Amino acid sequence: MLGLDAESQAGAAIEPKPIPAPQAPPKVEQPAPVLDPPKPIPVAEAPAVAPARNGNNYSAHDYGRWTPAQKAVRLAVTAGFKLLGRVETEGLENIPEMALAC
Repeated sequence: MLGLDAESQAGAAIEPKPIPAPQAPPKVEQPAPVLDPPKPIPVAEAPAVAPARNGNNYSAHDYGRWTPAQKAVRLAVTAGFKLLGRVETEGLENIPEMALAC
């Protein structure tokens, strides 16, 4: 039946054919390694402190104090924010029980 001989029809075991082993890829010729050491990249040395173009030595200035003009501007801005940003709340129902996470 179906072109099988009498032995295979009688229930004789069929031996599987071996699977061929995978073949290694063809070897590619590698280029010769470069034996010369890398050359250092030249770096220009920068001065420790760049001189100012107008001759001022800014490192000598005291930047920790406010000038009188800066104090006046700070006072005016603070007063403006306090006057314009005043918020009044009446009643405990307007105050949240828990702070919002921002």
